[in-house]
Amino acid sequence: MLRPLSRRGDGQAVALARELAAEPVARVLASPAQRCIATVAAIAEGAGLLVEIAPFLAEGSDGPVALKRILATSNSLEGPGVLVACTHGDVLVDLVDELVASGGVADPPRAIQKGGAIRLDVIAGVVATASIVPAPE
Repeated sequence: MLRPLSRRGDGQAVALARELAAEPVARVLASPAQRCIATVAAIAEGAGLLVEIAPFLAEGSDGPVALKRILATSNSLEGPGVLVACTHGDVLVDLVDELVASGGVADPPRAIQKGGAIRLDVIAGVVATASIVPAPE
């Protein structure tokens, strides 16, 4: 079943791409779902990249496994850069729970509104900080 972004979702995706335009985006990952791909397509285009389909980000996937795969992917960057990953609420909740359980994040985010994001600052494969990025208006 195809579920495209709503008009509001399209606007949020464009706003997110504008917010990240000055960042050194090195890779863009997305769940195979059309909505995730559409959410990050403008980001990838602005960085001259293709969206990489990542089945481990699909709805219903294991959040801790997704976190490990995101961290492994971030470690494969050849230098400092931004990795953008789009997934679903259920995966994100489990991913945040894993961050909390690991104890590695002093002030972990507890809730992410639809269209929002979590920013992970990773140093040497370890999450140094985590913060909420609110949904663009």
